[in-house]
Amino acid sequence: MNNNFNQTKLGDAGACEAVVAAIHAHITDPDVVEVACKAMLNLTNEKNSAKLGAAGAVEIMIAALKAYVSIAGTAMRGCRALSILGKNESNQKKLLQCHACEAVMVALRHHTLDPLVTAQGLRSVCSLANNCDQSKASLSTIGACEVTIIALRSHLQDAGVAEAACGVINILASNDEVRSVFCELEAYGAVLDVLRLHMGLSDVVEMACFAVKNLSANPDNRLKLVSAGAPELMVTALNTHPGDAQVTETAFRAISNLVYNSIECKAMFRNLEGCEAIIMTLNRNNASAGVCEAGCRAICALSVGCDDNNTRFGANGACVAVVKAIQAHIRTHKEVVEAGCMAIYILSCCSENKSKLVKAEAKQIMNYILTTMELSDGVMKQARASVDNLSRFLFW
Repeated sequence: MNNNFNQTKLGDAGACEAVVAAIHAHITDPDVVEVACKAMLNLTNEKNSAKLGAAGAVEIMIAALKAYVSIAGTAMRGCRALSILGKNESNQKKLLQCHACEAVMVALRHHTLDPLVTAQGLRSVCSLANNCDQSKASLSTIGACEVTIIALRSHLQDAGVAEAACGVINILASNDEVRSVFCELEAYGAVLDVLRLHMGLSDVVEMACFAVKNLSANPDNRLKLVSAGAPELMVTALNTHPGDAQVTETAFRAISNLVYNSIECKAMFRNLEGCEAIIMTLNRNNASAGVCEAGCRAICALSVGCDDNNTRFGANGACVAVVKAIQAHIRTHKEVVEAGCMAIYILSCCSENKSKLVKAEAKQIMNYILTTMELSDGVMKQARASVDNLSRFLFW
């Protein structure tokens, strides 16, 4: 069904309560439970999710998942139902209290050979952990990291499992303790294998880039990702999906983390023509504020302490690209302006770039920012320094 109007109409007519009551009444009949799970999934939209939660759907779905975890269809639909119910804030608390994390982990362990159940179970892990620190912590302590990597390696060829597993890695690897666990499990290698196998699938590539970004916030992961080929795969992702704003933004953010404090890695990106790929995709996706901010930050990350990259960026149009990024979002996205100011300052420290920045009217846009906007002291200082750098160039 999945027609929002019909879903809402059925919900208003009491369908949510009726389905939950049906599962309660026939919890001992697996056939009824499976059909009722299908009905619940077809009913669920934003409005009905709250109604289902109020009617006891969270509790009964967890009970059904535990009772019939060995039945693949029920396990898959039960995990999916919990994912959808978890999008409602009031349901998230119930899911935590009713040990939904544990129920999903049991389903994943029970169906390690089934890619459909595995993919849906991993999506449920993402849904449960997203925006819920308690669930995230619970999942980490009951083996979600280990189960995710086993699932990914077992079903590496399956795009659905690959995307969902990278999503779990991205969400759980939000603190250094979990990143270290993933490092011990060699998650970095599995994620890079996902990129190699599924480079043509933008959704999978985006999620894998997210995973690279979060994993690489840990120094040990970062070194291993770089030595295992992450720089080349990030450049390939940009060149393979040049018009995809989501892939572009996540790849930019991953690149910024990968090159942190490493002249060697910055040189790798230059040798892979990464500077050219960044400018090309930044220009292609100029309408996206996220791309513009992340692109300016990637230019900064690659250029700081690396004059060769700074010169390479200037020679390939970075000065114009950054000014255009600021102009495109100057009235609506402060974070783009701040990142752009940092990029212009760094580019202006390279003598070869000064004439290009002047021609791109970077001095005028810095003066406009200084006289009309309120940004952090550090950013305003960089804007003034950029103006000084370019003024001295014009004077001489």
